[in-house]
Amino acid sequence: MEAATQVFYSMSLAFGGIIAYSSYLPKKNDCTKDAILTSVINLVTSIFTVTVVFSILGFKATVIHEKCLVSYNETIGGKLPDLDILMNHMEMIPHGYDAADIEHAKGNCSLEKELDQAAEGTGLAFIVFTQAIVEFPGAPMWSVILFLMLLALGFGSQFGTMQGVVTNVFDVFHGRITDRKEVLMGVLCVICFFFDILFVTSAGEYWVFLFDVYAASGLILIGFVQVVALSYVYGWERFVNEIEKFTGRRPGLYWTICWRFVSPVIIAVIFLASIILKILKSADYTIWDKEKAESSKVPLPGWALAIGIFLMLLSFLPLPIVFCIEFLKKRRTRAANGLPIRSTAVHRNESSLPMMGIDEIEDEEMPNGEMVLDEFRNRDNSAQLIFKTSA
Repeated sequence: MEAATQVFYSMSLAFGGIIAYSSYLPKKNDCTKDAILTSVINLVTSIFTVTVVFSILGFKATVIHEKCLVSYNETIGGKLPDLDILMNHMEMIPHGYDAADIEHAKGNCSLEKELDQAAEGTGLAFIVFTQAIVEFPGAPMWSVILFLMLLALGFGSQFGTMQGVVTNVFDVFHGRITDRKEVLMGVLCVICFFFDILFVTSAGEYWVFLFDVYAASGLILIGFVQVVALSYVYGWERFVNEIEKFTGRRPGLYWTICWRFVSPVIIAVIFLASIILKILKSADYTIWDKEKAESSKVPLPGWALAIGIFLMLLSFLPLPIVFCIEFLKKRRTRAANGLPIRSTAVHRNESSLPMMGIDEIEDEEMPNGEMVLDEFRNRDNSAQLIFKTSA
């Protein structure tokens, strides 16, 4: 589940980042090439990142293990005979020590133990990496490069996330809130800033953990709904025809099989498995035990678990809520106008006009031979096409 969520997050899937950026591309853009290129770049970057991370973790564990052995040899271990000899000659152990003390001292120098104690999350970036870089030649230079990289990663992630949010809000409320996109971006960033103060409080690390584990889980369900809606509600044949119309190339059998069968099945299996795992496995989080001077896992309190479940639902709830609102609004409007007709509206917002080439859309005869095409531009410069057929 964590790996799938990471893929969705890194590729801006299911929350509009990729769609928002691609909406500004020319309508004849080769979307197949872009999809393959984006996926390959993400794959190569992930493999490279894993290689670097595990190399750093191995380097850090090796350095700590070697220091432990040196310290052991310089203290009690270097001044006494081999432990096996001491076990047979207890009188050789100095006063105040016993064999268990020596065994424990030597057992602390374990490379496997150091590798198993690797940190994760924020601790991986701000603790493990910094500890390892201290051992590098030219440590100050590498430290500057590391934190500049983390800063760039933070900005890059925010650009992708905010673009998906801002584009949707601007298209839906354009003209009712502001006509300037940069103003809307600034307002949303300020709102997010005040919300994010929560993560820099004394309990901020626990809130980061809660959001990290639960907040992005809904993306999997959103992705499943998108694939099913595209393939079985909108229709995969219609989608393939549109791609061929705008790019001049018809997607092959591989793509249609993935859209119709492979992707829905894989996403559904991952989502159901994660739900079952969350039910069977107790929800724990890591705390620092002052008495033991080590980290330990304790169960999440009930209120924290409730917040986590709410975060899981929060990303998905807008879909049914907006659907119900739009359905009731449309039904009320039709009833007020006394329209005994069934209509299907396709909205093309300002951000999608360059890609779709809305002015070049031609009338096509409907199966029943009747169609009325109304095209107009309202005050917010968006275009709306309404196809009306007899009931």
